[in-house]
Amino acid sequence: MSPSRRSPYCRLPIVSLPSILLFGRKGMSSESSKRPSTELLNLLKKNLEATSIFIRGLPRNALSARKGVQNAAISVSKRLPLKVSDDYVRGAVDIFVSLAVLYVTTPAMARSVRRFPTASHIPSNLINNRSVLHGMVVAVRDGDTLRVRHAPLLFRLLNAYKLPSNTKLSQTTINIRLAAVDAPECASFGHRGQKYGPIAREWLREYTLGRKVAFRVHAIDQYKRALATVYRKPKNPILRVLGLGKRNVGLELTRAGYATLYTGSGAEYGGERLKRLYMKIEQRARQKKLGMWSEKNVTTPMQFKREVRAGTTGVKRLIEKNTVKRKQESRVDSEAEKGGQLSQAVPVSVIRFFEDLHMFLKRFR
Repeated sequence: MSPSRRSPYCRLPIVSLPSILLFGRKGMSSESSKRPSTELLNLLKKNLEATSIFIRGLPRNALSARKGVQNAAISVSKRLPLKVSDDYVRGAVDIFVSLAVLYVTTPAMARSVRRFPTASHIPSNLINNRSVLHGMVVAVRDGDTLRVRHAPLLFRLLNAYKLPSNTKLSQTTINIRLAAVDAPECASFGHRGQKYGPIAREWLREYTLGRKVAFRVHAIDQYKRALATVYRKPKNPILRVLGLGKRNVGLELTRAGYATLYTGSGAEYGGERLKRLYMKIEQRARQKKLGMWSEKNVTTPMQFKREVRAGTTGVKRLIEKNTVKRKQESRVDSEAEKGGQLSQAVPVSVIRFFEDLHMFLKRFR
């Protein structure tokens, strides 16, 4: 390894190397200053190799960073072929190693204190790396959408999940759409819902509300929601620390018979293995006739949404057809009838408008 190149494990700024050269030249005794330049290059080479070895074994836990700096500086300085009298060179090495530790551990420490208020604040690199985030469920909107209060490491240690006062959930929580699953629709925006929509929402609320969760974000959809695989953590703190006892919320919702595999555009499954598992769990729920599968003729959420879109156009055509029919029936046959109907033209049109509106709303009850 030449002194101008760095080990792939040594993520250090190259500007630190001239500092070591400076300290090394000033700190050497008159005898050591007569060493040839090749020996000095070999010294720097061993310095870089030792630091690279240190970086590979560096603990990334932010809590042990301070102790790691002390131990690393001592271990690396002992690796170098220096005399005890070369204090300046050893000091340069200690500074070099300390900067290396800070360079590696600072991002980890920053992640442990940075809280993401909404899904839009989650950095793209965390999404691309499939990083796992943590938080607590504070609201459930429907059968496959919930809101989570993000809590990084420091906030989890302090159990700081409380929402700030006088703020909206849309400003302080991450809106999460469960990845890979599709639950029955609830009534919203003037559209009727499905029979099992409120039941699926109540099941999800009872299963997750107020519980600590871990979630892996796959993408951010067009509605600024995080498409994520959510895992409910156990109540036992020992199991939580060990990472045991977690439950995939989407799988459990499907197992209960209140969700199907989502196959629409932008579907995220977290891998083919998980996709096959979702399909297997759904098939078992169908066979056991659990949840919505207990009905004879089941309309899946995807089919229901297609019917709603098609039904809106159908209602419009029905209103136009009835309007034309009534106009034909209301034609006058004489001037007397014409005069009599003209006097009531305005109220009749108002009545027909409300009749058409009633038919339109009745279709979506």
